Amino acid sequence: MMSESKYQHKLILTTLLFLFLLSTIGKVSKFAVDDSKVYQEEVNDDDEYRRAGHDGDQVQLSRRAQVVRSCMWRAGHGVMRPMNPYFSSKFYPASMTLAEKKGVGWCRIAEVDTAAWSLLFLFVMEVPVIEIRNAVASNNIKRVLKQNLSMRPKKRKSLIEQGNKDFNFLIVVRHPFLRLVDAYRDKIENNLSDSKIQNFAEFVDTLIRTPPNLMDKHWAPYSKACIPCKISYSTILKLETLDRDLNWFFKKLDIKHYQQDFYNLLVEKTAQKTSESLSRKYFSQTKKMNIRRLYEKYQVDFEMFGYEGQIQKYIDMGHE
Repeated sequence: MMSESKYQHKLILTTLLFLFLLSTIGKVSKFAVDDSKVYQEEVNDDDEYRRAGHDGDQVQLSRRAQVVRSCMWRAGHGVMRPMNPYFSSKFYPASMTLAEKKGVGWCRIAEVDTAAWSLLFLFVMEVPVIEIRNAVASNNIKRVLKQNLSMRPKKRKSLIEQGNKDFNFLIVVRHPFLRLVDAYRDKIENNLSDSKIQNFAEFVDTLIRTPPNLMDKHWAPYSKACIPCKISYSTILKLETLDRDLNWFFKKLDIKHYQQDFYNLLVEKTAQKTSESLSRKYFSQTKKMNIRRLYEKYQVDFEMFGYEGQIQKYIDMGHE
């Protein structure tokens, strides 16, 4: 069994090797870095693929590079602060789903359409299509997934950290602010719970004041739910570029013959997500100062996954 120190040593070596290989490739997206902060150039979703020559491999390499750079910067800065991505997380390893035989791992992030990605994972595991269709029809996707992956969190942690098996890890993200609006709408506004939160402004204030390990999983930061500075994700999908990302993903895993079946069933399971225009209704309730503070709370997520250039328009939605 590989000890924790050996695991950390292996992780550092892998990261350094990746950075060395990255430096030899010229098609990676450009980054501007100064002495105090990691920034990604502001690009829209179309730019990301256009700048990579519409090459999915290059898009993935660019996304992984941004995560690695952000992690490398924070490895020596405030590692004992709760929001630092190296600080311990209560969400791991429960957030991880592993298909041991297929060598594929997925980090489940609430409010990023987990039902759809549970469905995708069933196709990755090559569960018979008829069984998947029945699971969708009976709204039992998660139960079927658990039946095919009966693995306790401790075993997942052991498989990941022992290093005896190489996993291709998958993470799916979206704009952090849009995810938070959906979490508020699903779990507070439209939920008959006993929450004392009366509006979105109060929700934002609560998030600002709550340490990440005391948060509900539905609004916990990506960097806490999936610890990307400790687990190397070979696949980073985004809801904003989902069609192009999935075209690459199905081809990469050699399961393109399942792609149409997945899309057909996805239409039945995908919930309507908050748009940028709808989010204005909620952010307009909030002070600009608090939107800035909310960004600072989730800054690691924005930087790691390329949303850093999409902040000001949300601040402008707020009031003084």
